[in-house]
Amino acid sequence: MSRAEGSGFPDDVIGTAAAALPLTPATYDLRRSVGYLMVCSSKLAKGLAEDAFAHEADLGFMQFMSLMLLGEGVATTPGDLAGLLGYTSGAVTRHIDRMERAGLIERVRSDRDRRSIAINVTSAGRHAAKALLPHHLALWNMVLGDFDPTEFATLIRLLEKLLGALRDVAGPASKAVGPPRRDLERVA
Repeated sequence: MSRAEGSGFPDDVIGTAAAALPLTPATYDLRRSVGYLMVCSSKLAKGLAEDAFAHEADLGFMQFMSLMLLGEGVATTPGDLAGLLGYTSGAVTRHIDRMERAGLIERVRSDRDRRSIAINVTSAGRHAAKALLPHHLALWNMVLGDFDPTEFATLIRLLEKLLGALRDVAGPASKAVGPPRRDLERVA
């Protein structure tokens, strides 16, 4: 019995490990695990996007993402934005302060609860996001260039399904991460 290159597992185990559920210690391969692949993909994608936006003096990638999240209504409050961006409350406050000083967003107090603050994208913010969206999409078109339309649709469907499953397991604490479950069902 030969070993799959670099994994330490027999070839026949590796061949079935990707399709075998439930996962077990005997079939576990870190380099083919969902968590490892997602973390690596996320870090690489964020790094590529940050590098691509580094040439844009006016707007960085995280500001662009904030404008997109706020503009699409996925995030509406500082807490929403902090959860989606992985920022602490202090970090998101500084982030919002910078964007507000640049005229990209505005804070609006709720009429019903003066303690609540919503964030609105200004006309300048919408214009900036619209101007940079083609650069963002060009990066993803380059990354996904070898995917055919069926593979791309399958990737999106499976990521949405995974996000839904993760949110189901996480329960109410998962509200700050990703679109509401009903949005996923509408898209699917």
